[in-house]
Amino acid sequence: MHALFLRRLHRVKRRVRPLRVARHAVRQIRAGKGMLITAGDEDCRSVGSFFKNPVLSQRAYDDLVQRAEAKGLRIPSYPAAGSMLKISAAWLVEHSGFGKGYNSGRVGLSRKHALAIVNLGEATAADIVGLKDQIQERVKDIWDIALHPEPVFVGF
Repeated sequence: MHALFLRRLHRVKRRVRPLRVARHAVRQIRAGKGMLITAGDEDCRSVGSFFKNPVLSQRAYDDLVQRAEAKGLRIPSYPAAGSMLKISAAWLVEHSGFGKGYNSGRVGLSRKHALAIVNLGEATAADIVGLKDQIQERVKDIWDIALHPEPVFVGF
């Protein structure tokens, strides 16, 4: 009985270690994007990715590809459910004039991740919403794509 318990415990330990390794790897990736609270890192003052990656029909995607190609650009995409395609919201934001590190008064975009709206110091909710609105309007004007926020707004 004791030997059987030790063998089972050993198997569990082998499964747990990879989870610890995976956790460490995920935390490193997130820290590199300013998505973990880290003392002294201004890029951490965000809610993480602010906009959802749009999912488009094949027709809408083809229209977007034509607009991108007219500007000499290639838009990254990924398969989604059915015949839909997911496109990078970060790419749309960056190619609409809002690059990493963009700032507008007390708010801006992370220097590490174009989808993270950050509080640069004493920003209000109105400041955050104002930048969100600017980004959404410009992406819609340039790419004819509506970006939707990922965070849930409470009290608005």
